[in-house]
Amino acid sequence: MKSLNQKEIEELVARLKSLIGATLNGVFCKYPMVTLEFYSKGVQFYVLIDLSPAKPVCIISNEHPPIKLVKNHKPITLFLKAHFIGKKMSDVEYSSEKGRVFVIKFNEGQESLEVRLFPHGQNLIANTENKTVAWHKPKDIIPQKTDVVESYEVRSPEEILVQWKKAKEPKKHTDDPLKDFRKKQKKILTAIQKLEQENKKQIQLQDQWKLLASELSKNLEKPLLSFEFYNPQKLPVENMAIAYEKVKIMTKKIKGQKERLQELKLELNELTPQDIAKKIEKSPPVRHLKVNKLKKWVLSSGVTVAIGRNAKENTDLLRQAKAWDLWLHLKDYPGAYGFVYRARNQNISDIELRKVAMWVAKMSLKSKWDKMKGEKINVLVAECRYVQPIKGDKLGRVTYKKAKYLVIVAE
Repeated sequence: MKSLNQKEIEELVARLKSLIGATLNGVFCKYPMVTLEFYSKGVQFYVLIDLSPAKPVCIISNEHPPIKLVKNHKPITLFLKAHFIGKKMSDVEYSSEKGRVFVIKFNEGQESLEVRLFPHGQNLIANTENKTVAWHKPKDIIPQKTDVVESYEVRSPEEILVQWKKAKEPKKHTDDPLKDFRKKQKKILTAIQKLEQENKKQIQLQDQWKLLASELSKNLEKPLLSFEFYNPQKLPVENMAIAYEKVKIMTKKIKGQKERLQELKLELNELTPQDIAKKIEKSPPVRHLKVNKLKKWVLSSGVTVAIGRNAKENTDLLRQAKAWDLWLHLKDYPGAYGFVYRARNQNISDIELRKVAMWVAKMSLKSKWDKMKGEKINVLVAECRYVQPIKGDKLGRVTYKKAKYLVIVAE
């Protein structure tokens, strides 16, 4: 689904204003979503704020949210529970200059909750008289141009809810090579069509900048006010420099678009149902890891194993891991991180897992390994979805949950 546009934000704010006086009864968190439970005039309703980076969204629903409400809290939700529960919504502020931002006021403005729904700039900021807590570190908002008129496709709240539910549904694999082939073919054709249209627009835009630069180079004394991109507040020579810079940037962009178009057309020509059928077999993925001089192996099952030798490598490997990959580390001992890069839902045999655990232990203990022969060593194993690097920590430390212990004997 698409993220909310400014008109849809305005409608959302209007709907929230109609609910002023409602009491906040509960706060729930299931990353990356925060759900606020309100009660007003005998009716319960929910404000669901999805802080997904690409498509943040806010939804008001009278029905129970289509997700399990859990109390898996972050600092901001704990702060909301401590200072906002039981308070009444007193106002909702919105300014078109700030864009996709609105503020819910509580307790006659003494407490407020700011919701930012910019793609890749999403945030939730709770304020009281003495303290501010945010989902992400707050950044300054650049004022929007209010005189620009854009055409929006404005969806109803019901349409947004349906689209959001559909986007959150787990993708079902058909195991039908022909159907998957057609789906992949359609996806590539759509991408080609979109890229061709964008490329055409860029060429037209570049031609306009070229013409402006050319005309200015002939006569730098006369302002070319008839040109759309000419800035009368700047000198002609400054306008010419800007025009040439724009042409240079667009030349690179057009070249990149054409190269990508060639790649997509080649991929479309070479695509066959047999290729899709091979992918359905769920063979372990080949991972091209962006770490120099990496220590890695390929197991007999075809999965790639990588081990970080220092804090930077450990962090880099974790960031490149998929949610379902496995992370291994010695319990209560600093050292190497091991990663098993597998296909989704692929089972790794106990023998192979122990082999990886042994490598991690050897690389972590180094010279101490020989002295520990015959001793039992505990190795943590967890899916990478449950492993989070500690922000700002230069030692590469992490927090983890839902880990199991694998006991190996040093040999």
